[in-house]
Amino acid sequence: LKMENIRGCSLYIGPVSGSLLVRGCHDSDIFVCARQLRIHDSYSCNWYVQMASGPIIEDCNAMQFAPYTLDYPDLASQVERAMLQSTVGSDWWRQV
Repeated sequence: LKMENIRGCSLYIGPVSGSLLVRGCHDSDIFVCARQLRIHDSYSCNWYVQMASGPIIEDCNAMQFAPYTLDYPDLASQVERAMLQSTVGSDWWRQV
């Protein structure tokens, strides 16, 4: 999944079996469950994440990270289909 030039948004993203590439994200709240998160040229965002590895962050500032708190009826089955069961309860957000 690729996101570019996002400003002042709240994004709620269900499980992504691959990576999420973000460039130019500003003043936004993003909830994402993904195998990998790559953020470039972004600032002033709140990230609520569940990942299989630590994020790659380049040329960013004022970023805050917290656990993924999104919940909806089919989330567990979508996490399983995306083969991201090992990410449930992960604390990569703490290691940023």
